[in-house]
Amino acid sequence: MDERTKQNFDLLIKNWFYNAIENKPNDSILVLIDSGNFTVNSFSFKLNQLVHHENSINYSRINNTRNNHILILNPIQPIRIDISKIQTKLLIIEPKHNFYANVKSYINADNYTEINIPQNEQHNYWLQKDNLIDLIQNPDSTYLQALLQVKIWTLQHIYTDNLKLIMKDTSFNEYPSNNLFEDVEMLSGYKVLTSRLAVIMYRLCLLDIHATTTKIGRSIYALTGTKSKTFTVKMLLNITKNNQLYISKDLLHKHFKAYNLNVNDKEVAIRIEIANNLLSFNVDELTLEMIAKSTNLPLQTIEKLSHNLL
Repeated sequence: MDERTKQNFDLLIKNWFYNAIENKPNDSILVLIDSGNFTVNSFSFKLNQLVHHENSINYSRINNTRNNHILILNPIQPIRIDISKIQTKLLIIEPKHNFYANVKSYINADNYTEINIPQNEQHNYWLQKDNLIDLIQNPDSTYLQALLQVKIWTLQHIYTDNLKLIMKDTSFNEYPSNNLFEDVEMLSGYKVLTSRLAVIMYRLCLLDIHATTTKIGRSIYALTGTKSKTFTVKMLLNITKNNQLYISKDLLHKHFKAYNLNVNDKEVAIRIEIANNLLSFNVDELTLEMIAKSTNLPLQTIEKLSHNLL
């Protein structure tokens, strides 16, 4: 953690406690990741002695009637929570931040300090749900790789065996994985989303690490209008128009499932339906070329549809 990030964390924590002590609602849950030096009960007792406000802070239990929550996650007293059901963001304080040694200074803050965290840096401070469709349709490979890395690291401290859950039913056998980041480059460069990356992105961006591949496939189709199909290197070359090919090394010599985001299957299906209707009118003046132009479908597709009607 660089010095700027640490200073930002200090300000965010001070602001959080200032609001809590003033009985003002915070827009995030404070999550303390500890190596096991404290239990929830012992730390909450210590903190309440310092704060002197019995009802300011709620520990462990997430409910909708209180605005200021602290979660303490450690091996001594683990807390099972379903992150996907929490609507607010989580301010994650990792062990090396040395929170416990500085807790008095955080609590004694006498004012609220405005701080602006840029949108593309917020994943370094808060765990929250992301706009999945925007990340899929407008991918920035550098940002997306950083986002996935931070989320994986953070979630490993919240769920038992969570890395196995995140990677379940994908061909990513280990993490960190060059194949994962190469899949991100494929998405960014060619608008081809491998099914395995779609699974990882869905689970991490929506914080739903128990989501099944069936649920994820249906959701991706609903969001993009595209179904996953079997891909080969040759098909990828056709999409890239034979430019320099960038593909995950483990996919070079085998078939793989992916979403071609350059094509919207829902729109194509609608165009085909319109073309079929036009062909069914059997009007001589309505040529196949005119139907192809009107529906924005290849002439070969219209010819095939016409043949099927005969």
